[in-house]
Amino acid sequence: MRFFLLVIGFCLILAFVFEISYKKSLLLLVKEAKNVQQLRVAFNFQISFFKNDTLLWIVKGEELNASDQNLISIRKLFAKNFKELLKVQAEKAFYIPKKHLIELLNNVVMEKLTNSGKVLEKLLTDKAYIDLAKNKIYGPDKVVIKRGNFTLSGIGFIYDTKTGRFLILKNGETVIGSD
Repeated sequence: MRFFLLVIGFCLILAFVFEISYKKSLLLLVKEAKNVQQLRVAFNFQISFFKNDTLLWIVKGEELNASDQNLISIRKLFAKNFKELLKVQAEKAFYIPKKHLIELLNNVVMEKLTNSGKVLEKLLTDKAYIDLAKNKIYGPDKVVIKRGNFTLSGIGFIYDTKTGRFLILKNGETVIGSD
């Protein structure tokens, strides 16, 4: 009987030591987990944005990095706005949430569509900004805008998505009958 009580006592001591070491390692793990920042990265993604059950935007890309709350980056962006009938493509895009601003870089292509989905006008540049708060698109670099048989080019532009009006800031040139 003594032997049995010794074994039970020994098991209780072992269980107590195990419990203490388990809780200690668990507390250490929780402490370390609080110091780890979450990685917010997605590959080959598609996001749909709705307002009042109406699809506004579809955004696709090869890589989305939202690790920084102040700057979300997208590689190989393709986006379509169903309200403004606008398609946007760029090699890189950065969304700045506090400013409601999207910066587009490298091989930027924007297409204004008709209701049937045909391309009405096409804008080509290497740098552009979409100001979501003001519904304006603008850029500082060389721009080429094609609409039907008209080609408008220059340096810097402002485009009002509501009215469809373009303003070339410098060296504006219009060519009629080009491809």
